Amino acid sequence: MKLLVTIFFCIVPSLYFFGQISSSKPNLTTEVIGSVFFDSERWFNQNEEENYFYGELRTGYSFNKYIEASFFAGYERRYFGYFAEQNGNLFLLSMERNYVPVGINFRLYLSDFFFEKLKLWKKKERWDVYNQIGIAVMKVKDKRDSRESYYRNQGAYVPYFLYPYVERNGQKYFTYMAGIRYNFSKKLGIFIEGGQGAFKDLQIGLSAKF
Repeated sequence: MKLLVTIFFCIVPSLYFFGQISSSKPNLTTEVIGSVFFDSERWFNQNEEENYFYGELRTGYSFNKYIEASFFAGYERRYFGYFAEQNGNLFLLSMERNYVPVGINFRLYLSDFFFEKLKLWKKKERWDVYNQIGIAVMKVKDKRDSRESYYRNQGAYVPYFLYPYVERNGQKYFTYMAGIRYNFSKKLGIFIEGGQGAFKDLQIGLSAKF
């Protein structure tokens, strides 16, 4: 459903833009996003014990007022529970997993369509509306419980249950987001994005333009 909504809001305004693209002064953008909740279905895990604040840094280059490309890198640390088993007894252990998604986004700005055709706001540069697609690579580093060797030396089976015990390091995947940004000035704004990002389904952040 999220994909269909994103495609709809991308295709309809794009019919307007493809005949309107013109050159404008390129600029660099820096965006910092953060999210505590709104876990992605892609990265949700049943036995997750604790997760921390997710942060992402983006640096983008605007080719014109419609098209922008950006590089991004994010980070979040999570903890998961698993067990050592001995003679029917289970001993709870904890694994630390560090997620570092990196990749490239391509963004299409739809702002002029909503401003000129739909008249949704009065000041032209007050709001930015956009869709973006990207490709990401997930870097993962695990730190297993230091007590594993102790239980193993006692004859326990370790790990008896470790989820997610799957190899995700180096996994490549596509991202897609629809976003809206409110600009306090020409250089500073705040935005919210929904879809399926590099790590979260809903993201909130700050944007600075240079």
